[in-house]
Amino acid sequence: MNNIMKALNYQARRDNFTIYVILACVVVIGIFFFTSDIGKLNGSTATVNYVEYVSLVLMIVPLGITTRICGWDYADKTMNYEILSGHKRKDIYWSRFFVSMGWVTVIAYIAMVIPPVVFTVINGWGDNADLRNIIIRYVLVIFPLFRMVCELTLFTFILKNGYFSLLIGFILMEVISCISMFLDELEGIKTSFWITFSNLSELVTFSNYSLGYVNGEDIYVYESVLEPSFIVGTIAVSLLVGIACLFGGYFYFKKCDVN
Repeated sequence: MNNIMKALNYQARRDNFTIYVILACVVVIGIFFFTSDIGKLNGSTATVNYVEYVSLVLMIVPLGITTRICGWDYADKTMNYEILSGHKRKDIYWSRFFVSMGWVTVIAYIAMVIPPVVFTVINGWGDNADLRNIIIRYVLVIFPLFRMVCELTLFTFILKNGYFSLLIGFILMEVISCISMFLDELEGIKTSFWITFSNLSELVTFSNYSLGYVNGEDIYVYESVLEPSFIVGTIAVSLLVGIACLFGGYFYFKKCDVN
């Protein structure tokens, strides 16, 4: 499996599609910096204002990277060569998942932390949000991110086409997000950690705030603490659904034909 993972990493580093995903993240970060007042934002307010951009990053990266790494060898039939050369199916499957998870985690977290870190270096962290709670939120992002990679791995191995999996994954994500918003706003039903992208969005969103008085001036103080039930639900549901999808994809790939 190590040899397959090395080959996949080598291929990913030289793949134009991987470069496009990274460039998309750079563009998103660049737009945020271009539209922000660098002199006024500190680390905490940059984190709060970065919500829409980081949500976009957390959609682009798993969709692009996972479907590409898990599906590119279906397009040129090279996956069948790995089987014919004696590699076990479990090595072929798990190596693609681990490489996908690694690339997604690294790219997503770098894109997530760049603006907060830069603005903290320039203007300090500030008092608008609690740094400890922000760190907890960002650490928890790994769980729904893991779930999303598992779900996309399952889709890709079932559909046997990276581009089709990317399209279907994007459409499903948009449709489910719209349903989630409808249930939340019109019916008062919180989807919370039950829907992957809603879970990710809630972790990086700070919609509740109050007016505070710090160092002689009024500031907005954003609520960043998470309910224990939400934390437990995020971890438990992400792991249960993610592992179910992951092993479901493995057992399907183990039994299906590879053209």
